[in-house]
Amino acid sequence: MLFIQRFVEFAHAFPEAPAIVDASSELSYGELYKQAQRLVEVIESTSSGSMIGVLMEKSVDYITSVLAIHLSGRTVVSLDRNYPVERLRQMVTSIDLSLCLLNEQENDELNVMLDQGIRSLRIDKPTAPSADNDSVEIKPETLEEIPAYVVFTSGTTGQPKPVMVPYRSLSTLIDWMLKAPGRAGTTLLYAAQGFDVSFQEIYSALCYGDRLLVITDEQKKDMHELTREMVSAAVTRLFLPTSMLIPFVTFNLHDSQ
Repeated sequence: MLFIQRFVEFAHAFPEAPAIVDASSELSYGELYKQAQRLVEVIESTSSGSMIGVLMEKSVDYITSVLAIHLSGRTVVSLDRNYPVERLRQMVTSIDLSLCLLNEQENDELNVMLDQGIRSLRIDKPTAPSADNDSVEIKPETLEEIPAYVVFTSGTTGQPKPVMVPYRSLSTLIDWMLKAPGRAGTTLLYAAQGFDVSFQEIYSALCYGDRLLVITDEQKKDMHELTREMVSAAVTRLFLPTSMLIPFVTFNLHDSQ
């Protein structure tokens, strides 16, 4: 079963279960699905292209955008606002990006870049009311080999190279992770946008019934604040690279003494 189907099934079965929390809002699975469903309609009425960029900080809006793109059977291209504008320009020009989703935009350089042949859509602005559909049609037989997301690697040239990861590959990974025993809890969204692990964090949580905790980059960099957030939210699952895991464990060992 495709990962996005698993999310929809859980949202239908347990709409009141807590799904996601960030610094300003918290949504249940039912609410998150409805928000993503409404955005699907806006995306489909705006662009017929397959690759959709998401240029915003990690937040409920960001997760809603990722879900909506996958519900519509398209490809997520996560663009980190912390990257230099020239790096972002190289990324978007290396692929056929048809639309870029934003929730706010205050950087004039980014505005200029997006105005150069890429249509943008502000998802935080009011849109026309949509019909209250029960579900979005997902066709798994046509999606398995379609890219679910794009990651970029510089390789040996210093230029970003797009790598396409199909729906099938991410679904296989999530299926494997769901076999692990344990009760649903809270998963921390730690990885930066566009990294493979970030999609693993998102869907291993939202396909399993976990609550996804979204923290800011400032909280992520402050070991004291990161620990406080994890304790306050009762985080039960955390994905960390070795370069961060060792300092994190060392810090908390010393801090607990």
